[in-house]
Amino acid sequence: MKRMLALALLLCGFPAIAAAQVRIDVSVPAEEGFPKIHAIVRNETAQPITVCVDMHYRSLTSSGAAIEATPHPFILQKEMHKGEGDWLTLRSATDFGGWHVPKVIDGGESAEYAFRAHDAGRLRLLLNYWRGAMPDVDCEKKPKGARKVKSKPFDAFLFYTLH
Repeated sequence: MKRMLALALLLCGFPAIAAAQVRIDVSVPAEEGFPKIHAIVRNETAQPITVCVDMHYRSLTSSGAAIEATPHPFILQKEMHKGEGDWLTLRSATDFGGWHVPKVIDGGESAEYAFRAHDAGRLRLLLNYWRGAMPDVDCEKKPKGARKVKSKPFDAFLFYTLH
């Protein structure tokens, strides 16, 4: 009887454990100069989510000789002291004003963003998102009820070669 009850509790709890989520996958290919960070927001829920994308964000090109538009919705942080869990915000999506637009990511869909960090070291991305499709939300006023997700820490290095 106890086994049946334990099995029933386990099976009832399983959907909650296996519930889909929102996550950020990051890759940083080794390339000369300032490497481009490729980040994918994966909405693994059944419902849409809304993020606010900073359309004003600019990155140096790989060579550092030009600037390109690289809109994204992330807050970029750097680990201050390795392994101590202290993170410094390098660039918030709202640091420099700018132009923020809502982006709805449907359930089961993903959105990819690529940009360059202007710093090297152990980094991570933070994302604020809201449940539901809110294509008319005013991103400048930061609506209440934001949920937060962070990427796994990753390493970004500046690569230079002598010519």
